[in-house]
Amino acid sequence: MLSKRARRSVMLLMLAGGPLAGWLINGDRGIVFGLAVSALAVVWFLLEQRKIV
Repeated sequence: MLSKRARRSVMLLMLAGGPLAGWLINGDRGIVFGLAVSALAVVWFLLEQRKIV
């Protein structure tokens, strides 16, 4: 199991890097995919804060 700090780092990377990586890979359509990845990171963070996961 990853430490709390490592999980937070992965979430932050997904949040910030998702749109950038999507744009670099596939242009404008990649940004939409990257935003979806960012939304997933936010949901993951909220679930973990509520102790659901």
